[in-house]
Amino acid sequence: MASSNVGFHSLASCLVFFLLPWTFAEGGKLLVIPIDSSYWLSMRPVVERLRRRGHEIVVLVPEINLRIGLSGHYTMKTYSVPYTKEYVEAEELIKSLGESKFEAVFMDPFFPCGQIVAEHLSLPSVYLVRGLPCSLDFHATLCPHPPSYIPRFFTRYTDRMGFLQRVGNLLDFNYGCALCWQEFEAIVNASGEHGIVVFSLGSMVSEIPIKKAKEIADALGTVPQTVLWRYTGQVPPNLPKNVKLVKWLPQNDLLAHPKTRAFITHGGSHGIYEGICNAVPMVLMPLFGDQMDNAKRIESRGAGLTLNVLEMTTKDISTALQTVINDKKSVIETQPFSFYPV
Repeated sequence: MASSNVGFHSLASCLVFFLLPWTFAEGGKLLVIPIDSSYWLSMRPVVERLRRRGHEIVVLVPEINLRIGLSGHYTMKTYSVPYTKEYVEAEELIKSLGESKFEAVFMDPFFPCGQIVAEHLSLPSVYLVRGLPCSLDFHATLCPHPPSYIPRFFTRYTDRMGFLQRVGNLLDFNYGCALCWQEFEAIVNASGEHGIVVFSLGSMVSEIPIKKAKEIADALGTVPQTVLWRYTGQVPPNLPKNVKLVKWLPQNDLLAHPKTRAFITHGGSHGIYEGICNAVPMVLMPLFGDQMDNAKRIESRGAGLTLNVLEMTTKDISTALQTVINDKKSVIETQPFSFYPV
């Protein structure tokens, strides 16, 4: 009898052991509002893992986008490209989202409409963010960020700082961004009636061959505008007086300034969207990847001119820049550019 009881308990223990991994938990329903291009590449693996763990995922995307496609991991809903005010006032879409009974919104805070939708639907928000200037990511999420061990954006500090580094981190936290913006504001105001040109080839291009840099410098000297050039390479010896070299610039803020006349860009997704939203004509110098396609789409809509970086000359750059600045018949000046999808 004792032997049979021992056998029964052993069998029961084995059954419990094998059944434990097969317990189930009910998944939640999540609304995802991402940003297109490289930001989505960071968010997509998280979305796919959540789906594999049993959550129901709905991804809300613009009807025209570069990288966000159909997938078995989520249901995709779209909204029309002229978004912002039209997006949050899309009654049918908002009603449909409300009836879906989501439990949370997973978003990239670079797209501000995500927070508005979450607030409208009274849903908690989860942000995927890599860091924002002026500690905006901490402020937005109400996350503690004592400067004694939380390094500020662009300081290159770690959580192990010496006394002087902590002092510098504190000053950067309290005054850094305000002083930075004042510096650029002073340059813009001093540009007079001619205004400014914003020039950036993105964060991945720190320097270019000195011969090409000299050709670009000569071209920039042919326009009366002040040129803010984000560049960290060798300074061209022929740099004209109207060109200011900076290691970093608040690109979107400068493009939104009424004195900005043109934008020289490599054609990255973030840059062209900022140019579109601020209705600034562009001179595009695509370098690799999807930038060639982006540049051609912008050019086909009359909102910019594309140059071949390997073949362009000083004259080519100067002509393109003066054309986008002075051509009063440009589409960008006669129609609301934000209605043109890329």
